[in-house]
Amino acid sequence: KVESVPTEKSLPLVRTIQAQPEDVLWTVRSQGTVAPRTESDLIPEVSGRVVWVSPKLVSGGFFNYDEPLLRIDDRDYAAALARAEADVARANSEAQHAASELKRQQGLARSKANSRSQLSDALRADRVAQASLKAAESQLGVAQRDLSRTEVRAPFEGRVRQEDIDVGQFVSRGTPVATLYATDFAEIRLPLADRQLAYLDLPSLYTAGEGIDLPEVRLRARFAGEDHTWRGRIVRTEGEIDDESRMVNVVAR
Repeated sequence: KVESVPTEKSLPLVRTIQAQPEDVLWTVRSQGTVAPRTESDLIPEVSGRVVWVSPKLVSGGFFNYDEPLLRIDDRDYAAALARAEADVARANSEAQHAASELKRQQGLARSKANSRSQLSDALRADRVAQASLKAAESQLGVAQRDLSRTEVRAPFEGRVRQEDIDVGQFVSRGTPVATLYATDFAEIRLPLADRQLAYLDLPSLYTAGEGIDLPEVRLRARFAGEDHTWRGRIVRTEGEIDDESRMVNVVAR
């Protein structure tokens, strides 16, 4: 016969502590693609034949702020500047003569030695001469700017993404010749789910830098067989929720 033997209950051992509330640092994970903060096309503001190209204006080349990148033949623009300077000198002489004649006619008018029409003609000639001088000075400014624009300079410190220009080519005003991007900052769009937003103080409803510290970001990537780490901060959120993924994109810099 099978004998019934009562089993002994083995109670598990537990350790108890008194819970204390404390702050917990919550980590939110995401991923994105690095993009330059500033990227723009290099566009000449004058037309002409290219006579010099910087050796740094090649794909992957680095350049400094305000560094010359290419030069356009400036002989026509130098001639236009010389004509504008001559026009200013001529208009200035005419304006001085008209002012002197007006002053003389006003003196004669006080002694009633001339007619009213002579005074009116002198006044009109003075105004026309002053207007011509202003127009000539304005044209001189245009000629000076056009001449200075024959040397195309870098608008910021950065790197060349691609270029399509060489010595001897004719470039037209407003035609892109290269694509540049800045290297001072990099930005990354990081998508976050709605449930993750509760753990971050995001700069969405205030101007960045006001009130609270911006959330810190640690960026990791593997490049050339090595692991690299960078530190940044969330600087802004995009102004809408993605219609397809229902994610909010934040921008880390």
